[in-house]
Amino acid sequence: MKIAIVGGGKVGYYLVKTLLDRGKHSITLFEKDEDRCLDIAEELDCLVIRADGTEVDSLALAGAEDSDVLVAVSGQDQDNLVACQIAKTRYHIEKTIARVNNPKNHNVFKLLGVDATVSSTGIIAQLIEGELSLGDVHTLLTFERGELELVEAVVSKDARYVDKKISELGFPKNCIIVAVYRGGKVMIPSGSTVIKADDKVVVMTLTRNKENLKRFLE
Repeated sequence: MKIAIVGGGKVGYYLVKTLLDRGKHSITLFEKDEDRCLDIAEELDCLVIRADGTEVDSLALAGAEDSDVLVAVSGQDQDNLVACQIAKTRYHIEKTIARVNNPKNHNVFKLLGVDATVSSTGIIAQLIEGELSLGDVHTLLTFERGELELVEAVVSKDARYVDKKISELGFPKNCIIVAVYRGGKVMIPSGSTVIKADDKVVVMTLTRNKENLKRFLE
C-alpha cells in the first residue's frame, strides 16, 4: 500500500516506524522542518520530503495522487484538515485519516469529508468515563468516532437472566452479545446459548444506549 503521511513529529515518526516494521507499505513523509527531515531520513528507510503538506504543489512532489491513503498527524487541527481536503478533492485519494487534537473538531472533520479521525484525548476521556461511570460494565473499544462501543461485563449469580437463553433475555435495543467467556474458553453465542453465573459477556452497543445496557445487566 502506498501511504502519504503529513507531519514528522513524534506521532508521525512512530507511525512511519510502525508501518515500516510491518514491511508491507511504501511510505512518503512530508515535514516542514529541515532538521527534522534530516533526522528521520537518516534513521528510517522511507522517502522524506521537506514540504508543507497543506500546499497543493507540495503533495504533487512525490506523486501524492498515486497514494492509497493520506494520514495527516501534525499538531495543528487546521493543517490536518486542509491536507486531507486537498488529498480528497485535488488528488482523489481514496482514504484520508486525520489526527484531531481537539475532540470538539470531530464533527467538523466528518462534515468536510475526512474519512476517519483519531483523537487520543477523546479516547482517554472515553476510557476514563467507561471505567468510572459504569461500575462493572467496562469499555473495551470504541468505533465510528465514539458512537459505537464494545463493552464487557461479568454476570453475577443474582442476575435475573442467569440460566436463560439469549433469545429469552429481552436485551435492550441496539445491543447484541458478540462473545461469551466461560471457564477460560470463548464462545460465539447464538439465540439458544444459555447465560451462566460468572460468564463474561462482550456486548456491542450504541454509546447512547450504554446506560440502558448497564441497568439491564445490573
